[in-house]
Amino acid sequence: VEKIISRIAKIPPPPSVMQAVLAECSREEPDLDRIAAIISSDGAMLSNFLKLASSSVYTGRPQEDPVAAVKVLGIDKIQSMAVGFSLEPYLRSARGEDAEYLHEHSVRTAAIGRLVSRFTGESQLRRRGEYLFTLGIVHEVGRLVILHDMPEEYRAVHDYRRTHQCTVSEAEEAVLGMSHGQIGRQLADHWDFPESIAVPIQYHLNFEDMPGAYREQYGLAVTARSFANFASVADRL
Repeated sequence: VEKIISRIAKIPPPPSVMQAVLAECSREEPDLDRIAAIISSDGAMLSNFLKLASSSVYTGRPQEDPVAAVKVLGIDKIQSMAVGFSLEPYLRSARGEDAEYLHEHSVRTAAIGRLVSRFTGESQLRRRGEYLFTLGIVHEVGRLVILHDMPEEYRAVHDYRRTHQCTVSEAEEAVLGMSHGQIGRQLADHWDFPESIAVPIQYHLNFEDMPGAYREQYGLAVTARSFANFASVADRL
């Protein structure tokens, strides 16, 4: 386990601007002016945010003011984009059938989570579609870390699972000493992801053990993950 943790600690963190955005978004009362100033310090990031805020999904007219763009997009969307930018190197460099499956499964889970949030009777959860989208994108990041940074261990887990006919997490525990949920949590902490994202990453395999404060909102993400798993199985029939 210590060997795995030490290897995770060597994974380069995302750009500091991403970490600063995530840190500000995770505060109890995020400062929109501060977020806009952070985003404005990175030309490429600012361009992406202004482009999205100008799209027909939001205003449908050109946005040039970073503060106005931040207000239009909202905290959950900004957090979602910052997490996406942080994971981009992994998503770009991972290759092969397993990487394609993880990417497809994560995107499916994210999209279903956003959709499911619209049909819940709880208004607070309806407004958190982007948060559920973010959880869907990141929940399998631990598996991506094993695939990307520990290819030999990834193959060993695959072989163990095939030989013993067990679940992925059981094979990971046997070979690595920890599950990909725990590995994902280690990476989330290393990258200073907020607790609201790090905790669900850790517990997405054992929802019943998740701290109560996160259970209600993450329950929809679990539902989305189940639908995504079903869809993936159906695709292979």
